Amino acid sequence: MDQIVIDRWDSGTADWNQGVANDLWGETSSYRHATGAEVLPCPGCGNHQNLIVEGCWDDPLTVLCPCGDVLTTDPDRSWSPANDWGRNVLKRLILNAADPTYEARRLRPRVVECHERERLLWSSPLGCYRMDPEDFELAVAVDLDASDLGAALTRALKPALPERHGGLPLTLVLLHVALALRDPLVRDSEDGQRLQDAVREALGDFRTWGAQGVAR
Repeated sequence: MDQIVIDRWDSGTADWNQGVANDLWGETSSYRHATGAEVLPCPGCGNHQNLIVEGCWDDPLTVLCPCGDVLTTDPDRSWSPANDWGRNVLKRLILNAADPTYEARRLRPRVVECHERERLLWSSPLGCYRMDPEDFELAVAVDLDASDLGAALTRALKPALPERHGGLPLTLVLLHVALALRDPLVRDSEDGQRLQDAVREALGDFRTWGAQGVAR
């Protein structure tokens, strides 16, 4: 595989943020995103390309590197079934291998979820709506009229991969959308078009709501 991209919560970054919060002179600009997209590396040499994935459905994830090192995620799922990321990644890779358009079907609900969550906040009768500046700036930066939405997202996001790319939920899902749309089988499929329509609709509303600032 070219690369395996996962979203990971980083405890070290969370500790950093807690230190900023505890510092009376700390500034919010010092906060870092605790969750980010990362390229899964070989634990031995750090390589993240030409990896071979092994395993069957519901197996732990096993990744073989050309250097000969092997990464196998924890086979014991009893300690935290909800955080069994290795099996979840392997299932996603199996489904994508069987049908690349699965990635579009997987990501569209995440885009819709971000859209609906923001809609609920915007329509709140409390009248104190403020869109996160990061989300608003991203929505404005994406060229929604571009024929190649994946390329437009990439230009706006400026992905840091293979370095860690931290961000809010909207940033991370759009990063995965941009990666998925690189594949013409995804981009030109019916599911891919639905995904792009959902992104354009969400970002169009975010521009409107963010510009209004306070919900009526």
